[in-house]
Amino acid sequence: MQLEPPAGVYRLSLNENLFLPRELVNEVVSKAIELVDPRLYRDAYGEELAEKLAEFHGVEAGEIVVGSGADHLIYLLAHFGRENGIAIVEPTFEEYERAAKLSGAPR
Repeated sequence: MQLEPPAGVYRLSLNENLFLPRELVNEVVSKAIELVDPRLYRDAYGEELAEKLAEFHGVEAGEIVVGSGADHLIYLLAHFGRENGIAIVEPTFEEYERAAKLSGAPR
């Protein structure tokens, strides 16, 4: 039995985006399949994406961090910020606490 949220309630934790028209998403995915071999990682470190984002936003590519999702970026932030300590304002997403503890950062 699957419980669905009431109308007007969106499940943000699932990274769903119901605001884009389904037809548009289908069109974009269809075009992407023609351009990319989904069996291969084109750019495992996101360098190409960082370059494009930097150009679009008018910043240097070195100012862009590309990750494989929010959790990955939270752990990167904790790892590279650990020497200065980490402050966490609560209540918040529980992954910040886990990342801070794992990094060994003083709190």
